[in-house]
Amino acid sequence: MRKYLILFLILPTVIFAVPNNTRTPHSVELRGGISNSDGKSNPMVSFLYQYFMNDNWAIGFAVQPILVSREVRGGSITENAAHRTITLIPIDFTAGYFFNMDSALQPFIRGYIGPAIVQGAGSAEQIFHLGLGAGLRYFVTDEIFLSAELSGNAFALQEKTRPQNGPFFQVGAGISF
Repeated sequence: MRKYLILFLILPTVIFAVPNNTRTPHSVELRGGISNSDGKSNPMVSFLYQYFMNDNWAIGFAVQPILVSREVRGGSITENAAHRTITLIPIDFTAGYFFNMDSALQPFIRGYIGPAIVQGAGSAEQIFHLGLGAGLRYFVTDEIFLSAELSGNAFALQEKTRPQNGPFFQVGAGISF
């Protein structure tokens, strides 16, 4: 966990040290959506900050809490969780590539990597999150945009249990500044 903390401390240094020629190098998104695991959907929200290093490449971080309030069988992270509210919170470093930056409609691909926290399971579990997504941003004005993203995600547990893998689908809005 200490190595992830160091990564998140170094990220702001890199962001402000890299010269940038884009007009609005920062963006913030707030999104809602669903996480699908074992054919069941769980609600989720996410906060995403990005810094555009140039016209196409962006780095940043995301926090994406997923509410899991049901019992999941088969050795998953929420085993024996009947009648409890469990939240899985990936805290990720992100890197993305954006296409058609001169257009109002901008497709993108984005990767996620980082630790995840489990709250409410009764024990602290060490989990690692890895995701890859594709989506669209549509700029309503020069700074305000709507977004949609579909991503495939894997959670690796250090114990010998079955991880909660599955797609995320999210829609939201954001601002570039």
